[in-house]
Amino acid sequence: PLPLSRRHLRFYFIAGLLGTAFPNALSYWAAPHVPAGIIAIVFSLSPLMTFALAVAVGMDRWDPVRLGGVVLGLLAIAVLVVPETALPDRAIAVWIAVFVIVALSYAGEDVYAAAAMPAEDNPLTLLLGMSIATLILLVPVIAAGGVPVAFFVSGATHEWALIVGSLLH
Repeated sequence: PLPLSRRHLRFYFIAGLLGTAFPNALSYWAAPHVPAGIIAIVFSLSPLMTFALAVAVGMDRWDPVRLGGVVLGLLAIAVLVVPETALPDRAIAVWIAVFVIVALSYAGEDVYAAAAMPAEDNPLTLLLGMSIATLILLVPVIAAGGVPVAFFVSGATHEWALIVGSLLH
């Protein structure tokens, strides 16, 4: 059974917000404006941000080599954004900043999960709770935004793949 204590519900909603609802909503909004290669590079910053955030909240300690990795990662983003010739359009810099926020949200979820995940529970059970909480968080956003939602239309293989993948998640 899915644990529904106050502690569990708080974990489901905070982890679901930081690790799925917020970053996915931002990603879907910003993705059409940024080349896929740049998105991949920015997403790769998430582990670096996780380390920096863990140090900031006292869950880890500074290490010069790891600090160097964080600095190099941030410099890589600067190389993408700062020079005039690096981007096809300067307006993309704003959208890249959105993806940096997405990577930071994933890092926040990692640190939060490490600190608050109920250790006595099966991680798959907790993932189910997070998925349900994320659904509860996103349904009003989708409804308010007038986002079209297509349900099983043709029965094609790709639709079955989505359904099975969703059920497995």
